[in-house]
Amino acid sequence: MSLLIFGLVLMAVFKLIQGLIANQALEKHFTLWRSDRYLPHGISVLRGITGLAIVTTVYGLASAQFSFPTSWTALQTFPAPEGFRPESAPA
Repeated sequence: MSLLIFGLVLMAVFKLIQGLIANQALEKHFTLWRSDRYLPHGISVLRGITGLAIVTTVYGLASAQFSFPTSWTALQTFPAPEGFRPESAPA
């Protein structure tokens, strides 16, 4: 139980730090944008398509791995072959 509480507190601390850094970066970008309206804003089409392609690929491979675990041998050995896995971790 204490490991769970430690994990939740650690996650909350990291999320707080992440939020503070992101807020400062967003405020800086907004200030620059207010002074020069020709700066790019929003998400570019290229970044949106790239993100969608990555998410689709990862979700597709993950669903294939868990739906058909023995069909693709490349996914069975991903990310490392059996010889590289530690002996202490059960497969």
